[in-house]
Amino acid sequence: MDAVRQLYISLIVHEKPEVILNQLRNFRHFAPAAIIVLHVSRAMDVTPDLLQEIESLGQIHVNPVRVGTSIHSLQGPHHENLRYIFNLNPAETDVAAFHASNDMLVRKGVENYIQTCTAAYYHDGILNPSTDPTGAAKILGDKEFAALRSRAEAEVVIYSQVEGTFYQIKHLRRAFDLIEESGIDLTKPRPYFAEEIILPTLIHGFLKNSRQAVGMPYILSELSFIVKYFEIANKLFGHGIVAKAFCRLLRMVGPTCVSRRLVDGIRNGDIGYYEKFRKSNGVVRFNTLDSYGVKRVLREIDDPLRRDISALE
Repeated sequence: MDAVRQLYISLIVHEKPEVILNQLRNFRHFAPAAIIVLHVSRAMDVTPDLLQEIESLGQIHVNPVRVGTSIHSLQGPHHENLRYIFNLNPAETDVAAFHASNDMLVRKGVENYIQTCTAAYYHDGILNPSTDPTGAAKILGDKEFAALRSRAEAEVVIYSQVEGTFYQIKHLRRAFDLIEESGIDLTKPRPYFAEEIILPTLIHGFLKNSRQAVGMPYILSELSFIVKYFEIANKLFGHGIVAKAFCRLLRMVGPTCVSRRLVDGIRNGDIGYYEKFRKSNGVVRFNTLDSYGVKRVLREIDDPLRRDISALE
């Protein structure tokens, strides 16, 4: 019988102590055995009292290395969290998952889910220049990333949300070593969201001839709704200003935010009309039964959705 995989979580947080503690309590409730490595924004003062509160929750490590967390350099802090996780001596088949400061779990079971597949990301999320010409130009024009892909023999570029993705340590270690050897600077802002591209692309390359099962991210993101609106608008009107205006209209009349109704649907295994947003631009973005959390939850302690999720059993 295979050993039970330990879940490690790489979490990037910002500057509100009460929100950080709320999220950590949420993770501890719904993923009680997870080992969490926390990267804290350089702008935040981590007081001894806060550190004591964090450590009192158990199996949480605050990474002493703090790098920039601009919107286009978030692979940098996750990279440093991976370095920390490797030093905790995980088994090669253990799993590391990635989270943001504005996601929360809404039901138990994620520690069982990670036992079922070797990785979870948008494995059909192949970058398509015809549907995303601007993004493709930026990504394919990154010579450092192109060289890294060549070393990994990763011909296909994969675009995946980062929240709720996970990979086995053995694959992450291989990707980490390639990144280190390449000298690519992950703290440097790139013209695209590197945390959504680099790891899924490299590890997809590693797994391309493998029969190992690959699942879906276990966080259902509001971005699935927004991408669906872009898909509809672009199919009808191309990629110009009319398409952008129509997309804005769709976002005004349709759901764009995670709601309590969606949370209840995830917990019940039936998300109703939200299921229509499951696939867009040819990419499957979530499986209802494999969803255990949501993004985006406002980073405000008195946010109604945050309060509702915090009260869940």
